[in-house]
Amino acid sequence: MAGTVHPILSVLPARGLVDEKFSVLVENLSPGLPVTLHSRHRTEKNLHWQAITKKNVRTPMVIHISVYRGHVVKGFRDNPPMASVVVERWYMAPGVKRIEVQERGVPGTLFIPPGPGPFPGLLDLWGGVQMLVESRAALMASHGFVSLTAFQIIQEHPLVIEDRVGVFGSSLGGSVALTIASHAKNISWHPSDMVWGGHTKPHADAQEDSWEKILAFLKQHLYPSPHTVLQAKM
Repeated sequence: MAGTVHPILSVLPARGLVDEKFSVLVENLSPGLPVTLHSRHRTEKNLHWQAITKKNVRTPMVIHISVYRGHVVKGFRDNPPMASVVVERWYMAPGVKRIEVQERGVPGTLFIPPGPGPFPGLLDLWGGVQMLVESRAALMASHGFVSLTAFQIIQEHPLVIEDRVGVFGSSLGGSVALTIASHAKNISWHPSDMVWGGHTKPHADAQEDSWEKILAFLKQHLYPSPHTVLQAKM
């Protein structure tokens, strides 16, 4: 049909880690044409949502990014998009090893970065959930940290630098991390400057800002040198 607009939608990179920034570009639109850019993710429970803690880190988050004609606020699944692309976001980068462990009565999952090592280690503690949450530990391994849920086990692993083991906790896990640090003789304190409060910002922006600070803090204090920081490539 004459005058039909066929927009070109591109997302780069189309495959990457969940914390990797990407660009979305819509081209070939008529001047002044109103459009809506929309993203949709179907969770492992077959629900449509925008943010989720993934249970199975061995598969990607599959996200549909689409362009719709007009300014649309609902009914996205009932209307055909003008253009659509599918992108993948991973917690576990290629080469990261996932090993289930049951040692000294402690169940957990060990994530080892690709490469010969040795690597700094990280004890990852969550709050009062009734399951092992692996997403953050898998992502940490993708950034070059051996991650697990039992301090002595990870500290004694042959691929871990013995004096470069950190404790990272959120919610109730944060209280446990402080307790471990106060009683363990081989843990040195490195207070961080990551405090939420004061200037408010959208939740997504706050999460991105805090995650970048967390990674920078851990790499500064756990890696022997900033020049030795390893990160897996997608």
